[in-house]
Amino acid sequence: SLIPFKNQTQQNNYSSQIISIYPNPVINEFSIDFYSVANEKIQFVYYDVLGNILFQTDIRSEINGKASISNLNADLPTGVYYVGMIVNGEVVDAKKMMVK
Repeated sequence: SLIPFKNQTQQNNYSSQIISIYPNPVINEFSIDFYSVANEKIQFVYYDVLGNILFQTDIRSEINGKASISNLNADLPTGVYYVGMIVNGEVVDAKKMMVK
């Protein structure tokens, strides 16, 4: 894997993780559903297949449980990308995203 990944140690329904990226494949805009723990500093980092960081979205989680961010702009060429979820400085999850 190009993205360093550590398994999340919390074993409850609110462990931080990406649930889904949709629509996938992405055409213009997309959304990310995820689980988080309140007050976590979360970064969604977007990588190309070579592991180069293209851009990132920074947020602070306000709730325990399912949350989402939407209307994200996928101004990227057609191809395969990865979205890494970094919580308090540690990569906890990653998902593949295709752009059409």
